[in-house]
Amino acid sequence: MNITKTKLFKTFFISSFFLFGFAGITNACDYFISPTGNNGNSGITIDKPWKTITHANSRLTAGDTVCLRVGTYSGQQIKPRNSGTSVNYITYTSYPGEKAIVGEPVITNSTLFYVAYFLENVNYIKIDNIRFANIGSYFGELKNAEYCVIQNNEFYNSQSYGGTKVGWLNNYSISAPLATNKE
Repeated sequence: MNITKTKLFKTFFISSFFLFGFAGITNACDYFISPTGNNGNSGITIDKPWKTITHANSRLTAGDTVCLRVGTYSGQQIKPRNSGTSVNYITYTSYPGEKAIVGEPVITNSTLFYVAYFLENVNYIKIDNIRFANIGSYFGELKNAEYCVIQNNEFYNSQSYGGTKVGWLNNYSISAPLATNKE
């Protein structure tokens, strides 16, 4: 009888896993952005991505992850309107296996004061695995933005200050950046 109960339990457990276990497995990307996208698209599938980071900034809410497809996002800035929460960050990241570039092809006088990410009056934002290139000033700025995480990014060619300007905040994390003035 113990052997039958054990087999029954194993069968039930394995069947439950296949029926319900995969329900918790989701794509890491809730939204997609591509230089060839269209802001009129839904953004929720890889085949119908948004075109601009600016478009995503006003639409993302707590728990959302937006994946940037390979390409250069010139003149665009990560500047979310909403905050995440302690358990549901808003995340900007490159699509898995790709590397998105936020910045300019070259530094010009018009990009001298451009920053690629500006987190102001928002909390619980994560920027992960993006290349920031050819920025005229700071790569980014955090102002009154707490519990924000800047991680696994690459930083290339800042014309002036470089780095991330931080002001009026207490809790943030900037880790493992690769910074250089040459690509």
